[in-house]
Order: sequence, then structure tokens, then C-alpha cells
Amino acid sequence: MADDNSEESCSVTVRRMEKGCHDFVVKNYNSLCKDVDKVIESEQFAVGDHSWTLCFYPGGKTIDAHNAGYASLFVSPKSQTLQCLFQFSVLNQSGKGKNYTTSLFRNRPKQLVTVKRNTFAGHSRYIKRTMLESSDYLKDDCLKIRGTIGVLTTHIQKMPIIRVPESNIGTGFAKFLESREGADVSFQVAGETFCAHKCMLAARSPVFMSCLSEDQQHQEIDIPNMEPRIFKALLWFIYTGMVQEDDQEAFGGSPCLILESFWGKMLAAADHFQLKGLKKICESRILERLSGESVAYLLHLADLYHATELKDVCFKFLAENQFDIMDSDGSNYLKEACPLLYLELAGCNENPMVQLNRGKERHFCSKILSVVKDSFGGMFLPWDATYMQLKAKEA
Repeated sequence: MADDNSEESCSVTVRRMEKGCHDFVVKNYNSLCKDVDKVIESEQFAVGDHSWTLCFYPGGKTIDAHNAGYASLFVSPKSQTLQCLFQFSVLNQSGKGKNYTTSLFRNRPKQLVTVKRNTFAGHSRYIKRTMLESSDYLKDDCLKIRGTIGVLTTHIQKMPIIRVPESNIGTGFAKFLESREGADVSFQVAGETFCAHKCMLAARSPVFMSCLSEDQQHQEIDIPNMEPRIFKALLWFIYTGMVQEDDQEAFGGSPCLILESFWGKMLAAADHFQLKGLKKICESRILERLSGESVAYLLHLADLYHATELKDVCFKFLAENQFDIMDSDGSNYLKEACPLLYLELAGCNENPMVQLNRGKERHFCSKILSVVKDSFGGMFLPWDATYMQLKAKEA
């Protein structure tokens, strides 16, 4: 871990090809043993911070190369396994002709070779001995061989960190909203006036986009059935992406108050103005109040304002905890406030999100059926008879 006073940094992995060459003089060529696998090795030389040698086999390294009349030439790393390219040249010593050169550099990086320590990479059939022994390459009984090696190296390079400041766009738009400068629309909300900018509202909400007119220089709109504090928080979210929670209201008390709470009303506003981001924030905050006593009220709230994720979580909560909602205070509330949702619970054992305890199913459904018949008379008698016939067949 770095000290608090140390400079922070990042790092990058740098791969590069380091290249070097070595001239290897083979003396007394004619007196050398030309048997198979007899090697003349150069002194060690460094390329890319690694040690190498050139290995020359005047009689060939293999029987096939020897019988075919070839000399062999290889390069060998002495420190570790490396990836490399190489080029060999027998130098022309007459000053007139060309060097005899073979190279893998032309096809890099496809010809990159991995060579283990003290092993070889090169050519078993490098050059014919008859060619090697011509006067252009052999002078004063000496050969000059040049080996060029490119070794792929990898190292970690530290880089300074370029810090990107946190975005203050929300702060800037908040000041824009509060200053009212350039405002071209005003809203009347329960006797209070709020000024805003059409371009901001239209960009964030399809509902505002449809009701705002470009033809009017300044437009006035009435917002019914909404508290000023809720509309103020709504505008703040549109401009900043954040919600200023009402500090004067504690998110507590009776579960039935959830619908009238700040977050309950914000969910309603988010649904009405089709602000998906705000809706998710509201669902998350309302979910903090989920309990056996509050689940019925949260279900109603989720159903009213199309909060599908909140609704699914409530159903799952009922299944996993096996609450009998029929025995709770929320049951009567749900029956009166939202009878269709109340009926939906009857089929929750068919919902993949909710698998109620099979042993409680008959008791659960019979309670709902009795309530439905008391509340709606004979409207559901055909459904009741069909349901009981199906249950009889299952039994």
C-alpha cells in the first residue's frame, strides 16, 4: 500500500523489440572437424539484457544435413526462455560480391520464435559447404558470420495519473433552475409559482414535451392535485438527477401512511410524468419499508403507479416468508381499495415469482372466495363453480 504522501500512479505494460548483432570469426576452417554434430560456439554477447551465443556446425548438426552437404547455424539464449527473431549472414570477404543472408525479420511478427534456455533456433540446412568454401566467403582460412537478433521484451512502465474532476453539471443546472434566468414556462401548483425552461423539461419527460408549446414565448400551466413540495422536488430531479428529500417528514409511522408519504407521492409524480430514473429511486426507497404489516400497502402503491419491480418483490416476499395476508390489517384495506389486486393474490401460486405453501392453498383461496361473494354477490358464481370442479378433478 502506498504512503499517504506518496505520488499515486498507474502502470502500462510495454512490449518492444530490442535488436543487436554479433560478428563471429571462425578461424582455421579447413582444419576443423567436419563430422556431424561438431559445434563451434561463439563467445557470449548481450542483446536485450540477455546473453546469447552463435553455434556453427561446419559438418551439419543432423545426419540428414551432413549427408546433404550442409553446414548448420543456430542461436542459443543462455539466460531464460525468450521470444525472438533472427538473421544470419556469412560475410563476403572479397569486397565485390554479396553476403549470404537468411532472415526472419521480413515476416515479423508471424515468425516470432520461442527459444528455451540453452536450446537452439536456426537452420539445420543453412548453407552448402561447397558454397561456404568458395573464395568469396573464406579468406585466410577464416569465415565471418554475423548474427542479428531481435528479442521481444516486456516491462512495466509507471505513468502518472490524470485525475478527472467529478462532474458538477448537476450543480450548474441547479443554479440555472434557481436563478430563473431565461425561464420560458411557469407552473401554478396550489397557489405557488415555479419557473423553468422548456428545453430541460422536454428533454427529460415525454409528458412535458407533449404539453409545452414552442410557439408561445412564455407559457403558463396549472398543475392540479399536486403539492408544491412534490413539484419542487420533481423539478430538482429533472435538472440535477437527484432528489431532495423532505427533511420535515420522517419515513415512519403506520404502514398505511406510506401512500401519503413523500416517496409515495414522488412515485405518483414520476409515473405521471414518465420519469423512469426517478421512478426507480422511489421504488428503492419505498422498498426499505417492506414488512409483513406494510406489504399490502406497498402492493397497492406499486399497482397504482405501475412499479413492476416493487410489485414483484412484494409477491416474492409474501412467498418466501409465508405470510397469511388474509389475517392482517392490510387485507381489509386491500379488499376495499383495490379488489382486483386482492383477487390477484388468489392466483399467486401460479405466478412464477410466488410459490405459496401448497398446504395453505385451499384455506387461502376459500377465504378470498367468501369475501368476493359477500362483496360482489352472484357476479363470480360461475367462476366459483368452475374453480371447485377443477379442484375436485385434481383431488
